[in-house]
Amino acid sequence: MDILSMLIEQLGGSQAHKDLDVSPDMFKSAAGLALPEILASLQRNASTQEGAESLSRALDDHVDDPMSLDSLVKGLDRDDSSKMLDHIFGNRKSEVESQIEQKTGLPRAKTSTLLLILAPLVLSMLSKKKKAENLQPADLPDLTKELSGKSGGLLDLAKQVLDKDKDGSIVDDLLGGLFK
Repeated sequence: MDILSMLIEQLGGSQAHKDLDVSPDMFKSAAGLALPEILASLQRNASTQEGAESLSRALDDHVDDPMSLDSLVKGLDRDDSSKMLDHIFGNRKSEVESQIEQKTGLPRAKTSTLLLILAPLVLSMLSKKKKAENLQPADLPDLTKELSGKSGGLLDLAKQVLDKDKDGSIVDDLLGGLFK
């Protein structure tokens, strides 16, 4: 099972939607947009040597983090998660939040919290895969490419069809470019 499938599977059994005070369907819908954005951004970041080395250090720092969504919610370090998102999205963080809000109707504050929850979960899963497979920074572009569906998966097919401006994000294209 790939990382994206594992993440989506966790959403189904999670109680995290209660912490955001939203329905399970709203939580899954917003997370379903957020997770591919996080993975695609990590893949873009890891495509350079500097980005891959930075991601490798971050993964090493988070190898002991819990992989349970509910555990992460209970012990959420908002400052650390916010730094993760700054590194993952760079100056696109606000745009991604806004796109998810517009597409799902999830209020911006709850969208921000959702991303704060999902970022450490993704890094935790990636760090464990990196450790288990003894991956080096040079291996991370292939890993993130595989995980974001860039190796012929369903996400890759959807992006080929929907990513009109080829920026690696389908959310803005689904919204008609409102945020460009």
